[in-house]
Amino acid sequence: MAVVIKTVENKKELLTFAKFGNRFYKGHKCYVPSMPSDDMVTFDRTKNAAFEFCEAEYFLAYKNGEVVGRVAAIVNHKANKAWNVEQVRFGWFDFIDDLEVSKALLDAVIAFGKSKGMNQIAQEGAIQIFFEPNSGLERVIVGVVGVLQFEVLEYRLKSEYGCDLRRTNMGYSQIRWIENEDINVKALNLTSDTRRIQDLKGRKLLLFTNPWNITWATDHNKELILSEFGKNEA
Repeated sequence: MAVVIKTVENKKELLTFAKFGNRFYKGHKCYVPSMPSDDMVTFDRTKNAAFEFCEAEYFLAYKNGEVVGRVAAIVNHKANKAWNVEQVRFGWFDFIDDLEVSKALLDAVIAFGKSKGMNQIAQEGAIQIFFEPNSGLERVIVGVVGVLQFEVLEYRLKSEYGCDLRRTNMGYSQIRWIENEDINVKALNLTSDTRRIQDLKGRKLLLFTNPWNITWATDHNKELILSEFGKNEA
């Protein structure tokens, strides 16, 4: 049966959206349940201060009359202005193992973005930790999708965990995973401002300040294979 995507239009549907993650991942040892009451405040346009500069739409996917996925589409006008982009983001992206469902949800995000004049799409709230080889973990590199996530991370580390930290902006905006793992990263011919790093699983990556440096890297290292996404390995 075909997938049906429905825009959340009332409180009952919003509660279904908020509770879907807990229901979908129930019993999974790696899932930390959310608080639907807190999520309802986050999703409420009258209670979440972020809606002073954001727009959002929530979508549910149905198959055979059952909810099988969800996604939130978000336009953060403040971040877009700061970074000079026209970007729609997506979050709370959960779905059954069905390509038709995931594609339909992303198509809904894209359609929402286009209706707001956006021409790029990115995942909301993604945070990942990296480090430079042989540097230890006292100094780590944090990568995010959406510059405001730095502020969120800093606030939570201080308020919830009592961590004191110092943050320095590094000026990198592009990241690529190195797919051919046997390559000698130190021997690569790279621009002086390209940075060699690893993720917490030991996978090799490169940080770039602009797309031109990515082209330089591939042009001057014919054996180098780069990917925008890391392999999802256990």
